[in-house]
Amino acid sequence: MDNIGIEAQRLTLLLEPLAAMMVKKIRPVEDELSTNAAYKAFGRAWVEDQRRRGNLSPIVKGQRLVWSRSELETLRAVDMQHPKVVARQQRGTK
Repeated sequence: MDNIGIEAQRLTLLLEPLAAMMVKKIRPVEDELSTNAAYKAFGRAWVEDQRRRGNLSPIVKGQRLVWSRSELETLRAVDMQHPKVVARQQRGTK
């Protein structure tokens, strides 16, 4: 992939969480994901790993857990751009 393709990919990774945050502000209900939908969209292992690390916390609505799509998108973007930073936070090193 050339430099333009790489920059386009990085820009997309930046804009997707921003768009998700805007949706959350305008239509908060559309930002909500069920646990099953969050697992399907982001992968069960990844969601559970981020929750265990303390990076994600679902909202309890009645008897079900609801996840914020914008939080998931933002965390995924950071994880994809800087995987070493997320891993270091887990180990507690710089």
